[in-house]
Amino acid sequence: MRFLPVQLPPLALLVLTGLLSCGQALPDHATVRRAIDGDTVELADGRLLRYIGVDTPEVRRRQDGRWIVDPEPLGQAAAEFNRRLVEGRVVRLEYDVQTHDRYGRLLAYVYVGEMMVNAELLRMGFAQPLTIPPNLKHVDRFRALAEEARRERRGLWAAPSGDAQGEGPGESAHSPGGQDGACDAGAEAMEPSSWRKCGDRRRLARSGSRCKERRSL
Repeated sequence: MRFLPVQLPPLALLVLTGLLSCGQALPDHATVRRAIDGDTVELADGRLLRYIGVDTPEVRRRQDGRWIVDPEPLGQAAAEFNRRLVEGRVVRLEYDVQTHDRYGRLLAYVYVGEMMVNAELLRMGFAQPLTIPPNLKHVDRFRALAEEARRERRGLWAAPSGDAQGEGPGESAHSPGGQDGACDAGAEAMEPSSWRKCGDRRRLARSGSRCKERRSL
């Protein structure tokens, strides 16, 4: 029998490649073992999951081959907020076109009941949008929530550049890092001047100090 070659649409091919490269089925639901930072969690099966479309401040960085705790403004507060939402809970996972990043982490929208955690982080000002094609399913909603948080001066948006750290939304201060790709062009115009990220390069400017560039792994 002769088999004819089948051509898949580019988007379908990208999804299939992600599935084959990671070698595991995509779960619809999963238990969160722990929150690593504001936008990354470890699942009960050991896999890491990165939230799609959002970016929170880091809580640690790599130095001399090891991780050290060195929170960016509001980084600890974002991590704690995420922990309270998801740690130890069964969450529902919604996927977009690209299901894994180059580090092998799952990429998903995460739900606790009817609440999307990605969106809640933006609404409360703990994150800013990070739009990376082809994962664009909720981009308009995310930008609107970030604008609402900025307008209401919640979290990151409440912090003038150089303030000390705050521990929750509305205070006057404010991990591995971002997903693959470029920054959200719409987010750059809205982001707080004290915290800025593009791809996997992070710049943190504090009052009276030079801008630091960090590599997120």
